[in-house]
Amino acid sequence: MHAIVPIKNLSDAKERLSTLLDKSHRQGLFRAMSFDVLSVLKKQPGISGIVIVSDDPVAARLAEDHGTELLTENELNVTGLNSVIQAAVSHMALRQIQDVMIIHADVPLINAVNLSQLITMHQKIKGPRLTIAPDRHHNGSNCIICSPASSFTFQYGADSFNKHCAQADALRFEIQVLDDPDIGCDIDYPQDLAHFLERSKGRSATRTGKYLSKNGITHAFIKNTYDQSTLQDRQYEWVS
Repeated sequence: MHAIVPIKNLSDAKERLSTLLDKSHRQGLFRAMSFDVLSVLKKQPGISGIVIVSDDPVAARLAEDHGTELLTENELNVTGLNSVIQAAVSHMALRQIQDVMIIHADVPLINAVNLSQLITMHQKIKGPRLTIAPDRHHNGSNCIICSPASSFTFQYGADSFNKHCAQADALRFEIQVLDDPDIGCDIDYPQDLAHFLERSKGRSATRTGKYLSKNGITHAFIKNTYDQSTLQDRQYEWVS
């Protein structure tokens, strides 16, 4: 199994946090989250290869630091998240790789246990199948494993979880869903950042947690920026 990690241009990273964090802090946060995700993937014995897909020079350095493959949009000759992922999957298929994981770089609480659980779920059954870990709202698709991946049309964007399940159903893929609160903890909005801080309490510090602490991005900081009505957890148009 190979893992594809799409990483957008860091100049545009986490713009939905712009009312809370300046550009420098958003970029630093995204680098920390990417480091956490790649570190877990690199140690996972069920993953034989990792491919970062990005044109950003920072992503190239991440690929070098973690010893992963790098594919650029220029090499793939496509733009846009879905087209990039589809092209990367096709690139894998040319190498006879059909068991493919797509995981976003903004799920810093992923760990060896929940990643192994997801992979084991996928490997326990045979034939065409989709194993998916959604975000906590069952809207986005934070981590997908698909076999055969080249037969699948990826539909990231609003309501991607339901779109991916519908696509799998239409293809008669067996569908498995892992509701894991840590994989489901992606960070797009200030509410997500508060949720991450809450779930991180009492745990071994992630690079993301250390970055936030070092820069004073705490519950108190978030609450001082937003009133409680704004911080109430709500549904949004997620894009993962």
